[in-house]
Amino acid sequence: MLDEALVRQTVDTVLGILNDPQWHAHDKLKRLPPVFKGGDWKQYLAGLGISYHAPYAEVFPELAGSLHVVTSTQVLLHIPREAMQWCFAEIHRSLKSGGVFLATVHLRDLFAGSQPGLSKYNQLRYSRETWERWINSPLMSYNRFRAPDYRELLEEAGFEIVHFEVEGGTPEDFKELDAIPVAECFKKYSREDLAAKHLFFVVQKK
Repeated sequence: MLDEALVRQTVDTVLGILNDPQWHAHDKLKRLPPVFKGGDWKQYLAGLGISYHAPYAEVFPELAGSLHVVTSTQVLLHIPREAMQWCFAEIHRSLKSGGVFLATVHLRDLFAGSQPGLSKYNQLRYSRETWERWINSPLMSYNRFRAPDYRELLEEAGFEIVHFEVEGGTPEDFKELDAIPVAECFKKYSREDLAAKHLFFVVQKK
């Protein structure tokens, strides 16, 4: 959720990059965004052609057929199935014909990064009931989707798959996966789907 301090920090970071003569595209710049001096940060963003909405649900109706591109960076893994079905349908409706939706999604267990010794596949050992009752947090939830789940929901929303890139497991990853007692709810997936660690996709509205 943006506030004045975050906007100032972001603008300072961007200007620091753009003003660096060593930046590869420095010579191609035609203009720089003005320095943010505080005050009404939404008005400042509006001057750059940016409107910020959070929560965003109420904005979707006025966006129908108006967007060229929608992006998402490591957000989809936090959205449960029913809510994601709604999101994908609204994104599809908001895009112009030929518009694209692209996203990056972690498929590994993110708890592993903060707990030494925890497998990146640890999330696969728990049943749905155990996961939702004892492990998943309503403050920072994880849906545990595998790549085929995202493909299914995107196609269900009417998108055409342009690019669907899955980072597969290495031989070491498969050894790590084989050491995990995989829960019954994940038995429908292939070994390759379970070992996958990251997804990047580009889809298009026909």
